[in-house]
Amino acid sequence: METPKKGQILQALNCLSEAVLRLTLAGACFVLSSSGQSGAAEASVFAKASAVPLPIPRPIVASGNRQDASIQQSQRSPSIAAQAPNAPSLDLSSKGSAGNAGDSIELPMFDSKSAERMGNALARYKSMQNALPPGPIAIHAKITPNVIRSVAARLIAEGFLPANYRSGNKSDAVMREAVHKWQRDYGLSETGVLDLATRVELNVPMSVRVRQLEASISRVKALHPLPARFYVIVNAAAARVQIVDGDAVREGLPAIVGKDTRKTPEFVSRIPYLQLMPTWTPTRSIVRKEIVPLVRRDQGYLARHQMRAMFGHRVVEPSAVNWRRGPFPTIVQRPGPENPLGFIRFGIGNGGAYYIHGTPQTNLLARSLRYRFLSHGCVRLADPVSFGAILLQHSNPSWTVDELRAHIEHFDGGWQPGERISLVVPVPVYWIYLTAWTTADGQTHFRRDMYGRDARTELALSE
Repeated sequence: METPKKGQILQALNCLSEAVLRLTLAGACFVLSSSGQSGAAEASVFAKASAVPLPIPRPIVASGNRQDASIQQSQRSPSIAAQAPNAPSLDLSSKGSAGNAGDSIELPMFDSKSAERMGNALARYKSMQNALPPGPIAIHAKITPNVIRSVAARLIAEGFLPANYRSGNKSDAVMREAVHKWQRDYGLSETGVLDLATRVELNVPMSVRVRQLEASISRVKALHPLPARFYVIVNAAAARVQIVDGDAVREGLPAIVGKDTRKTPEFVSRIPYLQLMPTWTPTRSIVRKEIVPLVRRDQGYLARHQMRAMFGHRVVEPSAVNWRRGPFPTIVQRPGPENPLGFIRFGIGNGGAYYIHGTPQTNLLARSLRYRFLSHGCVRLADPVSFGAILLQHSNPSWTVDELRAHIEHFDGGWQPGERISLVVPVPVYWIYLTAWTTADGQTHFRRDMYGRDARTELALSE
């Protein structure tokens, strides 16, 4: 019998959380014993579990220059189908999502000392790995005294409970407070309750957490140049964006990031400008796969959704296009409050078609972390106005949120994009993917490896 490879075992363990959720929601009782299933056996369990669909709603959404493909099969319609032909008045009120589950991050996720701190955390978690029983804690539908004791041991090992804590037969106020803090560091809803999502993450073995740290340290060491005093972080694994000024986070916002099939990339660049009231130009692939079939059935579709068909700089009537064979035109959507890019698109120096931008679907930003992997790779913010004002203030302190709103409201309502405001000093932006990081207070945070990149990094490190 062939011995499972290290990467295969890692991938199987990374599937644990999803498999448990699927089986539990399907009414199954999932119990793993620490006495040992092999990685191959675990992978077999996870493969069977994946056949049980999660009851997760699939919203119709759009992102950046890339229209989301999470489109209902029966409808096959871009999110812009819900737009009214006449754009409503601009609503530039603050639409932040304070209090979102798992978003209580107050310190930078990445800075010039991250690798050193994460290295110290790695040594600590390796020590925990040796001190705790191997494998996951057993999950039962009912929280038993044994589960309480196992959770307490885990929280003590990670420093969330004092070493002299003695657990009873049920959770007490001390444990609830510890669970609350643990949930914060693991990107979960901060309830203090041992709910299903919390137990699933508690079941992830320490060996997986060690590998997460190893993979993330490798990525941090590859980032150049190291951050200066003022910069932006886009951490796709945390679905979060931060503006960092020195040792403090000036603004931290939940974000919508790329889905598993359209992952948000990793790169280092700069933000040189803000484009107010942008147009949206879908990619050729989106036009061909999503918009063309709709126009074939209804040539009034473009007009109703404030879109134009263009060959070069020439606007053409839909009736003048061969929607069966092509060539297909470029499609441009008018600026406005229903435009998928929202009120502001932040230019990225070498990001290609990937941007940070606003969104008319701010309700999606109120979702918990695991339901915010929805876009085609671009990053959406609920409150780009506040975000943009802070970037502008860095090089010109006279900028205010109200002044930026006034510039947006000055838009004439036409088909041309609004004002482009250049930053005197372009702001560095780090598009990163860290499933583990250690902040300046010594706390180590973990997130699910939604893109499966840790396993690939682990394989590369072992070669």
